Amino acid sequence: MPVKIDLDPKKKAVLISVAILLFTFFVCFNIASAHAKKRELIKRRVSDISKRIVLRQDIEKIDKIKQEYARFFYDGIDQQALRSFVLSAASESNVSIVSAKPRERENLGPFSKESVDLSFTCAFNDLGLFIARIEGTPMITKIESLSIQGDSGYNEASVSASRPLAKDYKPDDNVSVAMVVAGYSISG
Repeated sequence: MPVKIDLDPKKKAVLISVAILLFTFFVCFNIASAHAKKRELIKRRVSDISKRIVLRQDIEKIDKIKQEYARFFYDGIDQQALRSFVLSAASESNVSIVSAKPRERENLGPFSKESVDLSFTCAFNDLGLFIARIEGTPMITKIESLSIQGDSGYNEASVSASRPLAKDYKPDDNVSVAMVVAGYSISG
């Protein structure tokens, strides 16, 4: 049997008002909670996008720095390019190349190294000019080894801090030289 509650109209109005207020409060609370969740999600997305933008800017800075330094490496150097450079430096320095033998390419992480074994003759002074031309290029080129034999009976001399070459040879002395020259490029 249904329970009958007899309330006067004032109490009914108060109860209905309280019920409407509670219903309105719960609806507004749920709406506010949903908006708070959306706001947090939007904040995370904005934060992620901001991080991506900063990361892109950092990558662009790194690419600019890489391009700045990449100009000092040979552009995909091959044996022919390195030998051409060495031969032109030799002809400008009065150096007579006897042989130029390529070595195998070495991969050094992100870099590649091409080397050439050289044998040549020249005046001792011209050797200095030749080395200056090779070392003076803006490209990364390195003389890895150098060995000198004098034509007038001097013993073999190797470059070292304890034995400077200038004491062993006069400027016009003819010398036979063995040298390894390497050029570096950025791989891939």
